[in-house]
Amino acid sequence: MIEADRKSALDAAIVRIMKAKKKLHYEQLKNQTIEAVSKHFQPGVPMIKSRIDGLVEQEYLRRDDNDMNVLHYEA
Repeated sequence: MIEADRKSALDAAIVRIMKAKKKLHYEQLKNQTIEAVSKHFQPGVPMIKSRIDGLVEQEYLRRDDNDMNVLHYEA
């Protein structure tokens, strides 16, 4: 239950950040996501990476054609 809530919170934070920025480097997105949810919980880097990968699969985000560490907002 808590795990699902945290995944949802991370997804929402990532989408919110990317909607505002449109394009970010993975490290910047990771740091901003940690900052965004830090009042609620401290997410692990693997959890953030898996949520980003999930959002890429769901086509909310896409990786840059030239640099796989750059993400673009799609939705």
